[in-house]
Amino acid sequence: MKKGISLLLLLCLAGCSQKHIKQKSKRTFSNINHTLQDTYHTAIAWDQPLLENTDQPLSLEQAINFAMHNNVQLQADLEKLGIANADLMQAQLFSNPQLVAAFRIPKKRSVLIGEETANLKADIEIDFFWQLSDLWQVPLRKRVAEDELEIVSLRVLQKILDVYTETKITYARIIYWQALCTNAQAALQQAQELNKQIKYRFNFGYNTEQEIQLANAQVKMLEINVIEAENQLTDYYARLRELLHLPVNSNPVHIVNDISIPAQLPPQKQVEQFMFTNRPEVHIAQTNIQQAQHKIKLERANVFDNVQFGLAYERDPSGLDTRGPFFGINFPLFDLNQAQISRAKTILIQREKELISTKNILLTELILIYQQVQTDLQKIPAFQQLLSSYQEAINFDLTYAKGMQLNWLQAMQNQLAYYEQRKQFIMLLMNTSKNLAQLERAIGASLNIKFNLKKLPVDRLI
Repeated sequence: MKKGISLLLLLCLAGCSQKHIKQKSKRTFSNINHTLQDTYHTAIAWDQPLLENTDQPLSLEQAINFAMHNNVQLQADLEKLGIANADLMQAQLFSNPQLVAAFRIPKKRSVLIGEETANLKADIEIDFFWQLSDLWQVPLRKRVAEDELEIVSLRVLQKILDVYTETKITYARIIYWQALCTNAQAALQQAQELNKQIKYRFNFGYNTEQEIQLANAQVKMLEINVIEAENQLTDYYARLRELLHLPVNSNPVHIVNDISIPAQLPPQKQVEQFMFTNRPEVHIAQTNIQQAQHKIKLERANVFDNVQFGLAYERDPSGLDTRGPFFGINFPLFDLNQAQISRAKTILIQREKELISTKNILLTELILIYQQVQTDLQKIPAFQQLLSSYQEAINFDLTYAKGMQLNWLQAMQNQLAYYEQRKQFIMLLMNTSKNLAQLERAIGASLNIKFNLKKLPVDRLI
């Protein structure tokens, strides 16, 4: 009966520990979501059923929520929070008390001492003690484990932001490749119409055989462009399905063109300040330094790593018993833990240098992306004026071609030049959206949330 009660108590304690770890993991996860809400106005679900309904067109926000909710690798990374919380819980536990007992039973029950017979009893030694060194080691181990939990949380946040950025880029690319498909089909249709005009006029001697063949070649080239654009669009549909953890195939994913790009960027210095404040990589490097400092203190405390205190009881064969305090220590005569202390100090120096290196690398990355986005945004008005000029020139070409004052082949070539420049403009917008997503990743926050910027809706630009 007593054994059954003991076993039941142990099972209850184990269950309570698992529940406690789960609760702490949820609190840690809640902190990550709070950071996401503050920097990106988004959140992630953990340990929830996968989303499957994609019948309705997905907005960008819905696609990001799908990706973060359904991404299996991301969900696996979230389980690391439970592991780190379990390690933290273990680090703050005190060692179990120890009981050491020895029973020495004499072979003879009595022995003759002089003229008297003495009865012999069992020789008993019992020591019951605690690990006294836990008093200064456990708090330091707890700090190191807390630092490790913070590092794990930040790495999970890194993974979340990577999924966010990749989903945003893929979503935008689908919109742009849809526009490129439409542009390629419009160019092909226009070339086919002009080709008919050239063949019609050939019958009256206004065009040559060479011009017909050149027009045919232009049509075939545009047919190839349509095939390539549709193939690229299919690839990105499959990629988006993979990110959303939907059945992977080439079927279209219905999305809404609700993306935009800013008309201009905030000042570079302001962006750099946000990067140092929000970037998880910077916080990881800083936490590594803090953890290294705590490890130095822990190694110093480990100079006296095994100090025991408790009670001792002894009874000799004659029946005389003694009791009193018990004290044990590994006296640091030769090993003062100096090697581990030196190692911890070296790691601290290494972590400090890594922080400097990390900041320099991230700052260089930010500056390069910032300058690229700045250049892309400056090109947009120039491209818009270029396309407007092409449209006016095309209207002029059609007017004079119909009046026999301009060769229809030249009109076709100018039309194709317009569609080629429009293709380059859409490609510029696609690269701008990609670079903007990477810039937000470099900052560690959404530009739309941290800065009040004027937006240019993409559907109006393309």
